[in-house]
Amino acid sequence: MYADYSLDAQWVRNIEAHFPGFDYAASNCQGPLGAQSVKMDHSGNMTGDQQRAFSIFWAIRQCSRGAPGLDIGGGINGTAYCHNLDKYATGDHPEYHCNCWPTVRGEGEDLSRYGDESLTFVNANHSLEHMEGDVVQLLRTQWLRVLAPSGILAIVLPDDDHNDVMCMEKTHRQAWSSKGKPSSDRMRQADVHEPAPAFKDVVLPGVRDLVVVREYDTLENAFSFNVVLRKRDTKRLVLRAADQPWDDPWWDDVVPTPGIDFRLADDDMYRCEARLLEIALVQGEMYQRAVLREVFRVLYPGGTLSFADTGVDAEPLRKILGDVGFERIEMDRDGEKVFGRARRPDPWA
Repeated sequence: MYADYSLDAQWVRNIEAHFPGFDYAASNCQGPLGAQSVKMDHSGNMTGDQQRAFSIFWAIRQCSRGAPGLDIGGGINGTAYCHNLDKYATGDHPEYHCNCWPTVRGEGEDLSRYGDESLTFVNANHSLEHMEGDVVQLLRTQWLRVLAPSGILAIVLPDDDHNDVMCMEKTHRQAWSSKGKPSSDRMRQADVHEPAPAFKDVVLPGVRDLVVVREYDTLENAFSFNVVLRKRDTKRLVLRAADQPWDDPWWDDVVPTPGIDFRLADDDMYRCEARLLEIALVQGEMYQRAVLREVFRVLYPGGTLSFADTGVDAEPLRKILGDVGFERIEMDRDGEKVFGRARRPDPWA
């Protein structure tokens, strides 16, 4: 029989007790030492629970509506809503010597059994460091190939800034650091292996044309780091006044406003442009800030907002755009109508 990967499994309930809602932020940890409970150097640390909470959190967000996910190398503790792919089965794991129950037996270097853009979520919790060969090519031709547009690739890696990763397990084939700034403890291990380069410097540049960096190195546990990548999509968004007709097929999602429920759209969902047309920004600063804050959230980093509205004071609107976080703000006026563009910054550009 296969292991229990459901959210009802006792070990999953134990994780949620420590990380309510599977929110894996260190500050959310309910361990006896609070945020310090996730630190690897504490006895009885909750580092493992935090890493598993990370996988479950993203699986719920991406797969709980019925779309499948893939957990690469999760043979011991598979992630809910996911096919569990692992090359080891039963008790033949060379490092852990324990039971391993994948739902699919195979290797993470070869996902040919899965079609292009067939999955909404790919999880790799301490798996990528075990892969052979060129990792950038692996991500491009396998892991990101099977991921649907707007899908999430969630990765946890051992951090060579804190530990000599190549000496941790004999099955490790790759090593990266989170920042490329080794800790003092790590430097004392430098006679074994020199500290590894930062993942953000040697791997992310090779896939940036395919993904948006959703999150990087937020675990704060002095052992591992996380990388969350969203596969780029072609979707664009239009917000319009409720009584304004719109039939331009170029835009994928057209939403009337006011009254829009932005919570239906995930962070960083829209590829390059959101367009606001006659959205009644004259209703006041509070409304303007609320709408523009949500547009900023759902727009890809590096994406642009274009807008056109009547009866709007340009300079107060420019200030609000800046306060929300937009940059490269351009504005012009034609009679009573104000036109403009603004860009959401991309810290990884």
